[in-house]
Amino acid sequence: MSPSLAKEADMSTSENTHPAEQHAHTTARQIGYARIGDIDTDLFAQVNRLQELGVSPDDIYLDQGRIGDGASYVGLQRALEAGRPGDVLVVASLARLAGSLADLEHLTPEIIDRELKLNVGGMVFDPANDVGRTLFDTFRLLCRCQEELAELAEGDQVERMRQAYGQALHRMRATRLN
Repeated sequence: MSPSLAKEADMSTSENTHPAEQHAHTTARQIGYARIGDIDTDLFAQVNRLQELGVSPDDIYLDQGRIGDGASYVGLQRALEAGRPGDVLVVASLARLAGSLADLEHLTPEIIDRELKLNVGGMVFDPANDVGRTLFDTFRLLCRCQEELAELAEGDQVERMRQAYGQALHRMRATRLN
């Protein structure tokens, strides 16, 4: 293609694209997420913090109610779905992003797959670079560590129950003999 034709092609695409659309594709959108439990009262503090971090009030998604494993986070799903590659998911703190390490483990691949960056209280992590990858790998490592600790604790608890059961049987037998 000749240089003049290339220039005309560039001009025709820029003329057909609204300037706001051109800007929207080059500027990362800040998408905020806040989560509170039934007894928490820090919703306004979280929303204020998200706005301080550059999130428009129209781009803040909320969840309220049950937290922890198995909870349904409709607001978080909507926030993730609103994001385009390069956009930034903004949370006031990591504890507000996920109700548990298990939730965080399930959420991490979704953030990576959607090519979103994560802003935690003003610190931005991009899974496309080394620092961001390290953070997300650390999330996964912490989740596995928690699972292993839970398995160990469960194993210890089973052993303690066996010992207690054995001691109870021994006492019962000793009581019958007396």
